[in-house]
Amino acid sequence: DPRKMVREAVERADILTKILHKFSALYNKATTRPTLRMYQGRTAVKGVLNEITSEAREILAFSSTDDVSVAMGKDFDEYIKKRVQNKIRLKIIMRNSERARRFQKTGSTELREVRIIEPAFEYHNLIFIWNDKVAMLSSGKDFVTYVIEDKFLVKFYKTTFNYIWETLA
Repeated sequence: DPRKMVREAVERADILTKILHKFSALYNKATTRPTLRMYQGRTAVKGVLNEITSEAREILAFSSTDDVSVAMGKDFDEYIKKRVQNKIRLKIIMRNSERARRFQKTGSTELREVRIIEPAFEYHNLIFIWNDKVAMLSSGKDFVTYVIEDKFLVKFYKTTFNYIWETLA
């Protein structure tokens, strides 16, 4: 009977309409979008360092600390102090330099574990990896900083970091 078929179709549509909001909520939960923020200037870098020390549980980093700490001066020292106060452990791969070796020696007092890479692997920036975020700080005169929030990209960076870390052991 066609009327029975229409009635059943209307009943099914009513049921689907009643649970549509539940499906919508599940769909919206699953669509977390990656974000990219770009900053420029020393004040912006300081803001990113504050973000890291207020959120991170652990930090993984690649660093040309000679470039960054010289450029940032006391702001970088403040970041280290705040990280230690917040009991945030740091694993960092640094280019071989006098400062890197000093950071390696003082590591235990500043919750820092350092592995040193030869200067032939030249880079002049700083990459922080924490939670589901990556921050890339250029040590150029403009202090350009990118912060990417993307759990899949962060997983790649963490895997890369851990591979290099183990290679340097």
